[in-house]
Parts: sequence; C-alpha cells; structure tokens
Amino acid sequence: MSNVMFARLGELVGKDVETETNEAGGSQSKLVARFDLIPAVPLFDVAVVLGEGAKKYGINNWQLICTNDHLSHALAHIFAYLAGDRSDSHLSHAVCRVLFAAFTSTKEDDEYSD
Repeated sequence: MSNVMFARLGELVGKDVETETNEAGGSQSKLVARFDLIPAVPLFDVAVVLGEGAKKYGINNWQLICTNDHLSHALAHIFAYLAGDRSDSHLSHAVCRVLFAAFTSTKEDDEYSD
C-alpha cells in the first residue's frame, strides 16, 4: 500500500485519532468517515465482478495496470450503460475500475514524488 494511503488511513483510524465519549460513557476513536452511508447491495455486485476478474486475469492483476487505463475502461462501461446496454453489469465494472484508479493513482503519485 502506498505511503499516501497509509497516511490517509492513519488520519481515519490511527492510534492518534481523537476519542469521543457516548451518552452511556463509552469511549472510542472518533470516526469521521461515514461507512454506514455506503450502500451495501451494490458492493455485493462489485464483489462478484472482482471474483470474476480474479478468475479471468489473476488476483490483484489490476495493480499492474495504470490509472489512465482503469479510467478509460470505467468510462467505456459508463458509456455502454448510458447507451442502453444491459448485457453486462456495466456500473459494477465501472465502480471497480474507479476504485482501482483511486488506488493506482496514489501509488503512481508516490513513484513520481521520489
């Protein structure tokens, strides 16, 4: 995982995150990210796409592909969906590619900052 991602994770769930106390007196780390707002059902579809991709291309093969290629494929799936093509789960594929692009972009940023 890239240094940028580790730094970001540390801000969200690291040992130095601010604590808060609830009405019952329980204390815990303050969570600024709202994971409870992520819609769960589409993530199941994304997980299916990830499983299919792992079988077809190998686990984590996507990490060997550059950000621009991920974005290009995401757009292809979005445009196919907008054109009315329902022969594939285009939106789930697009979400996967955008997630991949978000990951690889931070990795590429680290490489360029050295």
